[in-house]
Amino acid sequence: MPPFVLYGTLWILLLAFLTINLPSAYQQLQAAFATIYPELEDASRFLGASRLQSLRQITAPCCAPA
Repeated sequence: MPPFVLYGTLWILLLAFLTINLPSAYQQLQAAFATIYPELEDASRFLGASRLQSLRQITAPCCAPA
């Protein structure tokens, strides 16, 4: 079985693009998450929402402008 070759493929370009842009995206997301009050998520969890529902209905819309 030959080794897994990425040289000259589209996948290596995708990997390079992600490697270059991931630190900047992480920094922007971290700043956006810092602006959200944790009490909003706590309130949704207290009212019966799961973690995924809380992320989708509270956190994501608050981070959307960022």
